[in-house]
Amino acid sequence: MYKIVILGNSCSGKTTLATQLSEKLHIPIHHLDLWFREPKMRKITQIRQRKRYFKKRLEKVLNTASWVVEGWGYLNTYDVRFSKADIIIFLDVFPQ
Repeated sequence: MYKIVILGNSCSGKTTLATQLSEKLHIPIHHLDLWFREPKMRKITQIRQRKRYFKKRLEKVLNTASWVVEGWGYLNTYDVRFSKADIIIFLDVFPQ
């Protein structure tokens, strides 16, 4: 099974690559940026509560057999994401 973290600069292709890997490897994909758009996340107004909810949800995902987790920010989750991952992919956009 694969546990893949994808991060990188804005517009570097994180979502595209994550989607393609998820489809080819038949593993679930989790877009961290989309979690903040969900109704439950919008209702939580206090930052600490929001971070705790986010981290709990992420830990639940990371404890499953395989996944692709995609998202740039969320620095306070790097340690958890990186320690559970088999593969870490960083995408960068170079100016031409």
